[in-house]
Amino acid sequence: DRAGLARGVTVRNIIGGSALIDSELEGQPYPNEVVLTRRTTYVEWPTDLLRDAMRDDKSVEAAVLSMLYRELVSGMRMQRKKTREDEMATRRTEYNTLLQVVVADGYVHPSEKSLLSDYRKKHGIGDTEHNLMLQELHWSDVEWREGMRTHIKEMRLRDSNRIKTGSPLPSPPP
Repeated sequence: DRAGLARGVTVRNIIGGSALIDSELEGQPYPNEVVLTRRTTYVEWPTDLLRDAMRDDKSVEAAVLSMLYRELVSGMRMQRKKTREDEMATRRTEYNTLLQVVVADGYVHPSEKSLLSDYRKKHGIGDTEHNLMLQELHWSDVEWREGMRTHIKEMRLRDSNRIKTGSPLPSPPP
């Protein structure tokens, strides 16, 4: 059913099209493996004959160059997207490292929070991601907001009560 095939065609590529532009590639084996994931119709056209057809018929040349241009633009978009994704992954890793350093002592100074907040805004790291990273570091949202781990807060409160009541502080372990 040709009508059904025509509707299903979404990709029109020239495999090995670089050889049309770069004559040094002609005759070299194609460097990639082509895997078809559905029934496909293809046309195989020797490079030298296609070049002749392009030279003799400008509409053929325009069609071929249009496909090559579309593939080039598509490839560049995919590369930019991949580059942006890689950069974002790097920024997340950097932020996670900064967060680990900041919370390591159990305290978070307001200036440290400000630094991390600025980094998050600059690099598009949202609250959800930040909170997940905190959870991985065993910090609650409340602890983060208060700038201190609960066990440290409790220890400081006990020590403060002992000082107020005149009770001796515990001796360090031997």
